[in-house]
Amino acid sequence: MPQFKRVFLYAIIPALVAGFFSLAPKIYDVITEPKSELAYNVVDGPGLDIQGKIRKIYSVEVRNSGKKALSNIHAELRVSNGQIEQFKIEDASGIKPSTDLLNDTLSVNADNLHPTESFIISAMLLMPALDTNVAFNLRSKETLGKIRSEDSPKKNTKLDIIGAVLAGFSVFFMATLVASGRIPLIKTLMMGGRQDILYYITARVGLTDITNQLRAFDTSLTYLRTADIFLAAGLSKEELRPLAIKALKCMLLIRNIAPVSLNVVKRNVQFLEGGNYLEKEVNSLREESINISNYLELRDRVDRHLAEGSPHSE
Repeated sequence: MPQFKRVFLYAIIPALVAGFFSLAPKIYDVITEPKSELAYNVVDGPGLDIQGKIRKIYSVEVRNSGKKALSNIHAELRVSNGQIEQFKIEDASGIKPSTDLLNDTLSVNADNLHPTESFIISAMLLMPALDTNVAFNLRSKETLGKIRSEDSPKKNTKLDIIGAVLAGFSVFFMATLVASGRIPLIKTLMMGGRQDILYYITARVGLTDITNQLRAFDTSLTYLRTADIFLAAGLSKEELRPLAIKALKCMLLIRNIAPVSLNVVKRNVQFLEGGNYLEKEVNSLREESINISNYLELRDRVDRHLAEGSPHSE
């Protein structure tokens, strides 16, 4: 056997094998090492023009989305040429962040934030115009905060095509039924009655100053946006607070509200009621909720609730 082959066979190959097995654990550790991730999600409510001043609710959820504990978390909310009128920190993890408010800037600090732990910053902003810049900065000792995009699974082109075809077919099918008279046209229109019931609730509780603003949203009006409009109205004037609470509680009677919007409605009720908030009452209203497709029945249930009154809405 030539000398080179002997060296290759008996020296180089064993060295390479030994080197691979010595490096493999380190490579594995690097690949699988938990990452430090600090994320935040913003809910920017609609601006509400009240007596010539723009007020809006700005809410930020700060979360440790990684697998390592974070320390020295610092969050800062700043509104240019504006003012932070009120704020609230929701902390379900016992973090107890400290806060410092200086007119247009709110600073929130937390010593530690373990994986999956979070806290929510909600603030009432007073601004000179709707396009006023609102900035939010977040960092920890280990990493910078990044805005969290909505979870979106990888697209499947075939499923997208099938979904589009089915959606088109369903529209054609419904149009055919309406045209043939099998489904009355008015009933079909009432199936999209989200705007109608929200406008009805607003009118019934007496929030007449914001009915025109709700009408302006037309089909873009959402449960979440409406809940924040009611909150803004309740915080703008003390006499409007009980009316806003009534309106929010009436929204709890709508069964098919998305979980995220439902949580915002509950949080806004709690924000306005403070120490008078009753989880039992909220749960009772949800148990009595009615699907929005039962339009007249839902209106009747709203009327009964307003007639019965609420322990802390007056």
